[in-house]
Amino acid sequence: MKTILFVLLILGLSWLVPEVLRADCVGLGGYTSWAPENDQKIIFYRGSRPIAAVKLQDCKVYPDSSVRLVKSYVCGGDKMFIDSQECRLFSVDSLAF
Repeated sequence: MKTILFVLLILGLSWLVPEVLRADCVGLGGYTSWAPENDQKIIFYRGSRPIAAVKLQDCKVYPDSSVRLVKSYVCGGDKMFIDSQECRLFSVDSLAF
């Protein structure tokens, strides 16, 4: 009976808070370049290999923008600076294999 309740609790939590279970975190320390995919998505590269795609929640990024990380290991919900404006990350997806 306890096992069934535990499974139901986990399923209930995953339904209520899906972004926590799907949250991806990526170490961006040592990235060598970045490029905007669109005005709210940045692709970070280490050499010529893409390592992460970062979607911004409330900011726009342009090819001539300045990007500054607050910390090198980032997750969805963290912050970074785009053109000296604090921006919250909507999601972070690892592209490295």
